Amino acid sequence: MAAAVSVADSEVIVRTSTIEPTSPHTATVFFFHGRGDKGESWSSVLQFLKNLYPHAKVICPTAIVRDFGQYQMEGWYGQELDGLGDSVHYLHNLIDQEIGNGIDASRIIVGGFSQGAVLTASGVYSYPKEIGGAMVLAGYAPPLEDFPVPFNPESATTELFWGHGILDDRITFARGKDSYERLEKLGVKGKLHGYEGLKHSLSQQELQDMKTFFAKKIGKVSTQNQEL
Repeated sequence: MAAAVSVADSEVIVRTSTIEPTSPHTATVFFFHGRGDKGESWSSVLQFLKNLYPHAKVICPTAIVRDFGQYQMEGWYGQELDGLGDSVHYLHNLIDQEIGNGIDASRIIVGGFSQGAVLTASGVYSYPKEIGGAMVLAGYAPPLEDFPVPFNPESATTELFWGHGILDDRITFARGKDSYERLEKLGVKGKLHGYEGLKHSLSQQELQDMKTFFAKKIGKVSTQNQEL
């Protein structure tokens, strides 16, 4: 595995919102918010994981404020993907830390919404090994030439959940579908979920599909650290 690039947390985030496990820790979920949002928004959405999977830790960072021309707000990158490389290295370091703490890579899920989804696609599929899963919601994957860290074929076996509103007027469904199909051509396996009537948001049906994906990936307590 290639050595991780050191990126100070303060260069990428201001804080994290964490749901701590209430039984022996055997799985970790990272989730990255969209532009102008905060980690607390998604740790609130993902509270159901605490009850369903008490062995899982859920970590939702909040990005630093970046310059978007006429306004400033939280973001994983600025204009023209500026800063996305630092965010990808930060994500890689997070995964490395969890593996170093004894969590099996197959029990780690990375997800994100909008800008966080772009970070997820760019970060998971440039990581030098397979992890448990990637969850891309209302996002896109940059063209390979714009990946701040090159696509790594070793990551292609990480299963992909892609959720996108058919009526998304910020990152269109067509753009998301094109991104998904480009990753498919690189060997990535998964499923594209299109949601009728949904704009740039999250629906109850999408949330239910996410729960099914989580159940498949982290639903059983790992026997790595304890017996069932």
